Amino acid sequence: MEKRFVKVCHHPNQSFAGMVCSLLEENEFHPLKLEYSSHISLAGGRQGYFIELPVEEAALARKMLEENDLGKFVVPDETA
Repeated sequence: MEKRFVKVCHHPNQSFAGMVCSLLEENEFHPLKLEYSSHISLAGGRQGYFIELPVEEAALARKMLEENDLGKFVVPDETA
């Protein structure tokens, strides 16, 4: 069965998004590699990089990011 991934974080800077992925990996989360995740570059859209995680890890990852002062980059839960 294929894993389902959801967006948990967004940032316009690739380096910062990579740093967030590293932070998540260090805390036993499994983010989708940036080169496979959604990149938005449409005019008027939310340009940047989305960090995606397996749906079962998303809520805990959002909480961890908020506790580490990264809450302003967290994407709301779209599965609720």
